[in-house]
Amino acid sequence: LADMISRVLTSSQTTIYAMRDTETALGKTENQSRDVANINLQYFDLILAREEMYRKETVEAIPQLNRMEYYLCAAVVLFLLLWGMNGTLLLTSRDLSLPKVLKSRRLGPVWQVTLESFSYSLLLLLTLSLTVFLLLFGVRKAGLDFALPGPAEENLSFLLAMLPIVFSTAQLQYLLCQLSDSPIVNLLMMLIVSLVLGYLSGCFYFLSYFPEEIQRLAGYLPTGMQLQLLQNSILRLPQKAQLSGLLLYTGIFWLCSCLIRGHKLKK
Repeated sequence: LADMISRVLTSSQTTIYAMRDTETALGKTENQSRDVANINLQYFDLILAREEMYRKETVEAIPQLNRMEYYLCAAVVLFLLLWGMNGTLLLTSRDLSLPKVLKSRRLGPVWQVTLESFSYSLLLLLTLSLTVFLLLFGVRKAGLDFALPGPAEENLSFLLAMLPIVFSTAQLQYLLCQLSDSPIVNLLMMLIVSLVLGYLSGCFYFLSYFPEEIQRLAGYLPTGMQLQLLQNSILRLPQKAQLSGLLLYTGIFWLCSCLIRGHKLKK
């Protein structure tokens, strides 16, 4: 934009000074002031009509996905990330008396982590379901024409695609809350992780706005896979890569949580 303005100003000034020098060289300076005023008015007309000189092109976030659909997918991922801060007190283990008793009853860290994380996943799923239901109800009451995309051949529907997203997010938040016994520390850590992952995955801005390195990195982040999974459900594109990646991430988060719980129970 600055280069464009510089070229316009340079060209107009060059022409005006060239006209004055030419008139001076030819000895026709009696109407020079009028000629300068006239050429300035001509340039004003050209500059004020600059919209006719350029072509405006609107570039979507990704092919065939409009802004509303893009930010709908981003809102689901970001909502799950930020809602996890509400579960900090629920997931932070400050008193291990009960887990140690359960371990003595042959309910070791593997079963404890599995049952606790699964219960939290159901709570997260229930919250998301109620939120989506209320939003759809409000949209219909407002008279807006909007419908979630349905299933396609070998593809999950938009609603079914939320299931692996909920379980992977719940397992990530469960792992973060196992790293510290302080709810405040876990709350801040979850907030920072959620904002960083959401930003790098394109939940705040279109991913196409970022450098190519960030765009490639987003494809390997769990939140980036979640966003791409929802987008592919709308575009009717393959989802196997995203599903496999989220399953792998969920397994890694679960394994790390089991190791941390086992280490705490040995103290």
